[in-house]
Amino acid sequence: MSSHRQSNSPLVRLVPCCLCGKEDFRLLFVKQSSRRESFQVVKCKGCNLVQVNPQPNSAAVRSCYDEKYFLRRTDRGYNNYFSEEMRKEVCRVYEQNLKDLKFDDYEGSLHAKKKARSKKQSLPTTLDAGCASGYFVDFMQKRGWKAEGIELSPHATAEGKKQGLTIHVGDFLKAKKLRPNSLDMISFWSSLEHMHDPRAVFQKSKSLLKPEGRLILSTCRYGILARLRGEKWRYMNVPEHLYFFSLPQLILMAGQCGFRVISWVSYGSGLTAKNKMSFLYRASKAFLDPLIKLVDQGDMIAIHFQSTKEYG
Repeated sequence: MSSHRQSNSPLVRLVPCCLCGKEDFRLLFVKQSSRRESFQVVKCKGCNLVQVNPQPNSAAVRSCYDEKYFLRRTDRGYNNYFSEEMRKEVCRVYEQNLKDLKFDDYEGSLHAKKKARSKKQSLPTTLDAGCASGYFVDFMQKRGWKAEGIELSPHATAEGKKQGLTIHVGDFLKAKKLRPNSLDMISFWSSLEHMHDPRAVFQKSKSLLKPEGRLILSTCRYGILARLRGEKWRYMNVPEHLYFFSLPQLILMAGQCGFRVISWVSYGSGLTAKNKMSFLYRASKAFLDPLIKLVDQGDMIAIHFQSTKEYG
């Protein structure tokens, strides 16, 4: 199938593939959003990146992140993102991912280096982009970091600010107060797939990080489970999710923007935790989750990147 025609709507337009720049796509299927709007999910003929295209513009997507988005996301397995139960589960995943990514080794060496350089130890700095209510900001503060976040949704940031967290409301790519070469780490927890220009995200991250700084990201992974489930895949949420990367595609794009991969881990069997699970469902999940992680075929992936001296 040749490149799809550009929509007449000013809110939706065909965009070049963010990985290879081509505008030639094969239609996979049409998926309805929670608002009953239809979006095309396509595969780039140049690099095979799966994406929503034509895409709604930033303003149209931003309208999806209202208060209900965080309170009634039952398709993702929870009813209230701000609940204490959800906070504990999210932080458990942070803890496990960082351990699997061998981030603890880097963190320990960073604290040691800073302490050796100065009698008055300065805290390492980190920014969580797409931080929602700031769970990871709080998580890193408790680990001895100077942590801040940035988030589009004012509904989500209000919850974090109640806890005294430093969270900026806005678009990561348009934020002007962030200083170049000022951060030891940037994180994107399940947020890159929401962003219109992932390449620009990597490029800006590169400019903000100190030499050999780290980038941690997690995102839904387009692999075996996604292909098997098709439009019914649990992360095929449109138009909030605009891109569905494979592992090689993410490593390629990051490498083109000045990052090398340190480690990765995949997890998630496709069985989402629910409030009420039958014995069979619970047993299947308990068996499949560790198995799918062992064979590296999970439908979520977390990656630990290091900024390199060479760029381009």
